[in-house]
Amino acid sequence: MTRRAFLLRILSILMVIALAVVIIVSLSRSSGSSRPVGEVASAITGLFENEKSQLSPERTFRKLYGLNAQDYEGVVLYSPISNMDAEELLLVKLKNEDQAEELVAAVEKRLQTQTGIYEGYAPPQYELCQNGVIDLQGNYLLYVVHADADRIDAEYQKALRE
Repeated sequence: MTRRAFLLRILSILMVIALAVVIIVSLSRSSGSSRPVGEVASAITGLFENEKSQLSPERTFRKLYGLNAQDYEGVVLYSPISNMDAEELLLVKLKNEDQAEELVAAVEKRLQTQTGIYEGYAPPQYELCQNGVIDLQGNYLLYVVHADADRIDAEYQKALRE
């Protein structure tokens, strides 16, 4: 492994650790939202929808994250149509706070896997993954890999407050 690759790997690990700390702090301060999943999803999916991703069934959620969608109050997943694209959006409404840790771990693992896949051969997709957002707000989690991830996250937070 070259020195540069080693440094990038260390940086990736440190970013995941920092993200976990932010999520834990955020979880400890956030309260849940009573907004229905459909309302929150409609506030953000318009910013995300594109020709590179598609609304995916529950079995895709199970395949990508290793979790059962029926265990949650609601799951909306837009996954890449092609393995050459990284754009993805996941919105989950938890039934209870005890589900947060397992869900966050699965999402972090997915982001880490995708980042590793694109690192060596698809710099634009790798950059999208590097700027991916995982945002746990009380009983909702948003995971988005997209050029406008920060804007989508801002709309997500706004939708939860309304």
